[in-house]
Amino acid sequence: SGIMPESPTLEEVLEEKEDDRESLFFVKHRYGAQGKSVYIHDRRSLRSWACSCKNLGDFVVQREVVPALDEEGRKFVLRGHILMYKCGDGELVASLHEDVICQSHSSQYNRDIHRAQKAAHVSQAGKKHPNPKLVSELSALHAASEIFPKIVVCSCTFLDAVEDKFEFTNANGVTCFALLGLDFLVSNAGEVKLCEVNSHPALGWGSMKDVSSAVFTRLTEETLEVLLFSKRMS
Repeated sequence: SGIMPESPTLEEVLEEKEDDRESLFFVKHRYGAQGKSVYIHDRRSLRSWACSCKNLGDFVVQREVVPALDEEGRKFVLRGHILMYKCGDGELVASLHEDVICQSHSSQYNRDIHRAQKAAHVSQAGKKHPNPKLVSELSALHAASEIFPKIVVCSCTFLDAVEDKFEFTNANGVTCFALLGLDFLVSNAGEVKLCEVNSHPALGWGSMKDVSSAVFTRLTEETLEVLLFSKRMS
């Protein structure tokens, strides 16, 4: 889909001719957690790695989204939360919470694969990360300060693509829901790309431990309000 970073197969990457601006690639283990199994390669090191890897089928590849940078020259990632719920045999409803979190890398962007940070939201990747902020709190100079409408469009496209894959019971009196954490990247052309979907997003712990507790308190309270209201109306 056009909303996601380009994800060629390893075979396709290895067969490509070298481009003028050498691409970087993020190689992720399918079952890796919190970025612990994310590796960054240029084309040469990717070929070397592939020759020594025993289980290539366990990995997926994403071509780098050439990033927009914050005021200090850092990459950043945006975390949004989508609530999906269904009451009995009613329609599936989804909503994006207005609080979108912006987390920056701990150091300035660098294309050297030996120095580049793996992912902005990974606590293991560097120290002294700038404090996370909400997109609504960013200065006008930040590349993501006006990005929320594009996040809405990207989220709707994602939901349209996956709606039929969710299985919720039709039992009367039962409300089923899922709270998803979506990680977005912003390209240097201002495009929003969906990097990852978390079915069990961290709320105030792990990679989100430095986010203000007020953000997750509000998210939790408003999630419960929506679910309880939908229950009364069903």
